[in-house]
Amino acid sequence: MIDEKFDGIKTLVLTGAGASVPFGIPAMAHFLDGFPVGTPSILQIAASRSQSLHQAIDIEEVMFFLLSIQQMQENDLIAFPFLADVRQHINVTTFEQAKKEATEAANRLKEHIHIKCSSFHPEKVWEVYEQLFQYCNLRNSGRVLVFTTNYDATLEDLFLPDGQRKEDVLPNFIDGFRRTEGAGFDTWAPHEFDQNLRDGTKGLYLFKLHGSLGWRRHHRRQDIIMKAVVEERSEFSVMIYPTKVKEPESPFDELYTKFSQLLQQATELIIVGCSLRDASLRDKIQAAQQKNHNLKIRLCDPNVETISSSLDQEDCNIKLSEYKVSFGSDDFTKLIVSKFTKSAKAKIEL
Repeated sequence: MIDEKFDGIKTLVLTGAGASVPFGIPAMAHFLDGFPVGTPSILQIAASRSQSLHQAIDIEEVMFFLLSIQQMQENDLIAFPFLADVRQHINVTTFEQAKKEATEAANRLKEHIHIKCSSFHPEKVWEVYEQLFQYCNLRNSGRVLVFTTNYDATLEDLFLPDGQRKEDVLPNFIDGFRRTEGAGFDTWAPHEFDQNLRDGTKGLYLFKLHGSLGWRRHHRRQDIIMKAVVEERSEFSVMIYPTKVKEPESPFDELYTKFSQLLQQATELIIVGCSLRDASLRDKIQAAQQKNHNLKIRLCDPNVETISSSLDQEDCNIKLSEYKVSFGSDDFTKLIVSKFTKSAKAKIEL
């Protein structure tokens, strides 16, 4: 029920790729550093196109180009001039051959994403997140709500037997999955979020807006989404890979709906490591702020000016409180402790 209210939810956190950088996972701007594009190849054409548009090899732009080719039909108006242009750079003779190369290149990129996101430094995660989670714990009566576009398992790792978290801060983990009796694996059950929020269950609520390395569709039942132990890419992986155009389906539509719902109730959204390039995210934040006049958007990023300028260019009217700090830095910790937490405690004492 999108109109359901949950008592005591004041602060939400939104994280992007920059939030995983302190743990050794590259930011999106550096995701393709050192990646062998091959020459000549359709991947090289995509990389060169991105370089001319953005002065960088942008993984979203490259993937968008490759997926556009995959979806193109031979009778499309753009197909013939496109194929003629491609033939000037690489040796393809048919439209189907170009589509096949684009599919193979996109699969290589997806494999690369899984490899890069599966390796990180778990010993640093709690140290970096602790003060932010302590603050959210204070604000939300023991509930820490994190929405993320990241695929990695840095936060899930806190709940492993040797995880570094403090159990009094994060006693439980809720991610929208539930153990299916007799199945031997966890399956997608988004009502778990509502039930636990309704019950006031304390702990970390993790909403992975773009999916996760270990999420899979059942090989025989595509409507069943489960969590796998292995994180290698498969044809059944459930992820929205980087691209400029995102068309959410289940489970992503349910996760975005929950984001919109909770934004209507919160008074604060803290954004770290996220440049807000995702139009769906921007639209939902802007719509929520227009309806919920108590909602403050706190953008914590070393590139706040660039992000703000980009939002202006997109005619996006999100009102931001800007903090020029890097996630995981001493300045970020001081901001949380000295400004946010101190202010919250003062209000509680009143």
